[in-house]
Amino acid sequence: LGVTLFTMVAGHHPWEEATDNDSSFRRLRRGASVFRTYSSIVPPHLSLPLRDLLQSMLAFEKDERPTLHEIAQHPWVLASMTHQNSSSASSVATSSCTSSSNSSPSLTPRD
Repeated sequence: LGVTLFTMVAGHHPWEEATDNDSSFRRLRRGASVFRTYSSIVPPHLSLPLRDLLQSMLAFEKDERPTLHEIAQHPWVLASMTHQNSSSASSVATSSCTSSSNSSPSLTPRD
């Protein structure tokens, strides 16, 4: 999941191949910080909570990675869910107010 999330937010994979042939992966395997290892390829716009989540999810040792429950409870995920829910509620309220009683409410795209 960590590689997938990294790829989604960064727009590229964190390494070329998950072997010792890749110097970035080799540094990570030896315990280096994900963001120290990838400082040149991690977009600077990533928030500190997102960086914290990615750091934990990309830990080399699987016992050090968070469980799905821990990921779901991470501040970045909770904040994203809160933002999404408030945007959804706002969109529904707006479309409900502007639609007539004889037509179905229009859905507005979300960013």
